[in-house]
Amino acid sequence: MRRVAISVLLVLLAAAPAAAQPTPETTPKPALTASPVEVIDRLAKSKLVPVEPFAGAERTTLEAAWAARTGPKAKPLPQADAAALTAHLRAGGVTDPAAIAGYVKKFDVLVADAEAATRDAKTARDKADQLLRFLHKGVMAKGYAEDQTSLHAVFDTGKYNCVSSAALYYLVGTRLGLDLVGISIPSDWMVAGHAAADLVDGKARVQVEPTNADGFEADVKAKRPGVIVLGIQPDRKKGRDCDGYGLAAAAASNLGVSATKAKPPRRAEAIRWYAHALALDPTDKTALQNLTAEFSNWGVAAAKAGEFEEAVAVYAFALGVLADGKGLRQNHTYVWGKYLDAEFDAGRYESGAKVLARAAKAVPEEYDFTKPGVWPARAAQRAVDKDGWAAGQKVAEDLLKTMPMDAAKVIREWKDGSRRRWSQHHLEKGEIDESLKIIGDGLAADPDNRDLKEGLAVHTLDAMAHLVKTKGVKAAGEHLAALRKQFPKYPVVNEAAQSHAYRAIEKLSDTGKYAESVKLAEEYKDFAAKPGELTDLAYRWWGRALAKDKKWDDALAKFAEGLKVVPKGEHVTSAVEQTVDEWADAAIDKKDWAGAIRVYDAGLKVLPDSRHLKHNKSVCEERRGK
Repeated sequence: MRRVAISVLLVLLAAAPAAAQPTPETTPKPALTASPVEVIDRLAKSKLVPVEPFAGAERTTLEAAWAARTGPKAKPLPQADAAALTAHLRAGGVTDPAAIAGYVKKFDVLVADAEAATRDAKTARDKADQLLRFLHKGVMAKGYAEDQTSLHAVFDTGKYNCVSSAALYYLVGTRLGLDLVGISIPSDWMVAGHAAADLVDGKARVQVEPTNADGFEADVKAKRPGVIVLGIQPDRKKGRDCDGYGLAAAAASNLGVSATKAKPPRRAEAIRWYAHALALDPTDKTALQNLTAEFSNWGVAAAKAGEFEEAVAVYAFALGVLADGKGLRQNHTYVWGKYLDAEFDAGRYESGAKVLARAAKAVPEEYDFTKPGVWPARAAQRAVDKDGWAAGQKVAEDLLKTMPMDAAKVIREWKDGSRRRWSQHHLEKGEIDESLKIIGDGLAADPDNRDLKEGLAVHTLDAMAHLVKTKGVKAAGEHLAALRKQFPKYPVVNEAAQSHAYRAIEKLSDTGKYAESVKLAEEYKDFAAKPGELTDLAYRWWGRALAKDKKWDDALAKFAEGLKVVPKGEHVTSAVEQTVDEWADAAIDKKDWAGAIRVYDAGLKVLPDSRHLKHNKSVCEERRGK
């Protein structure tokens, strides 16, 4: 099997498929908070899944490897001794001491035969080349098999992949005195991961591809004339150096992937193999990623199956042993949310409140878990989405009977807002009576509710606009009369109705349709807060438009017309005084006091009782006398 990485689930709501391992430059490296052996011990004690702790010689081997490679006393491990060989065999799944002894004998015979086959080599390069050809003629003669990742299976089947061939070449070569370095190349989106080796010859390094009998100096041979290299080749620049234990770790990690891909996944076995790999090589980024992904996908799968206690326990455990777990934390939050949704959707409100308190402690950085009303309100909204507005209101009412006070405010706000949206939904469909009933029922139950009062205002505005458009002003007026009768204590009805009428009249005036605006104002007269107020406004805008064009006499005539319709119209009255002052300014600027007096006299014909115009006229008369 080639080196395989399982991607960590970072996109919530779906489990991660098998995917390419990122390059070393971008791969996160979650640090274990305990040795891999201790991680498996903790998992066994957690009862999350039946898992066999490491024991006996396997445990001793892994503890020794981890201790040698981590901490202040880290040191290189011997590569050509029996411990290195048995580490490879155990990493391939051989645990029986007798079986291990049998493979050790086969290996010793192979080393002796290899030594004899390379006896005539003059240089390290010659020996390395001859060794590779020897292995392919004998123990690896049956060829390449992608999934054959274990060292012992090479002896059993004669088949190999990049990991098992690199491991065998490395182990035999180091016994023969060659200075070899393992190469581990992670996969990316284009190329599968790969394992190989380099021969160190003085200051030079020679590339070896153990999967090919002619793989010594593979990079040099690939450049020779007439040589064709098929397929996309792994980029060694993206790889890292490792020793034999690192190659053994690759084999163990690949066995973990096989367990992960099984149907159903053998999670305990997979996690155990990834831990095995990390004990042998703590820098194996692929094994780290696969271990993280296994926990991540396990938690999501449990949540999808409704096993929420298992899901949150999995993430709590994983976050306890993997220090850098950004994706895990995201998924931890996700499964708590799904747990809460399930509890509230099922009507288990008291249980949901307890789960929410636990979630707030488990994921303290998640703001929504500190807001106890958010999750119940979401349940009410889902009821709307599933069964309609009334169903959502029912859920909210039931929640308010059960949930604590600190959650009630959010639920009540949702309930009121939902009722308004419900009303608006009917308005948008032209269902005026249905919209009114929703708001009316809400105000009957809670007369002082501010949101519902605002909803009544919105209903009034939108209902007026719809009825005017579809049935005319008269129909809108009839609905307004019904609103006033049903809601006599709510001024928002009159305010909204007047606002609608005001905007309609203003729109005509803004487009120069003054006669039409006066006519419409009369039709809307019952919408006004005061009798004649809308007509008063229409005439003001008309007269002021004439004044803007300095048609002073026409403006005063139009104001006079308006005052006949609305004798004490405040808007026209103020417009007359403003217009006369503007007209008189031209004469006053020239100190034409007689001309200014004539202007004020014209204004007083329209407003004979205006104290403002009388005062300004008298001032002009005084200045003329001087």
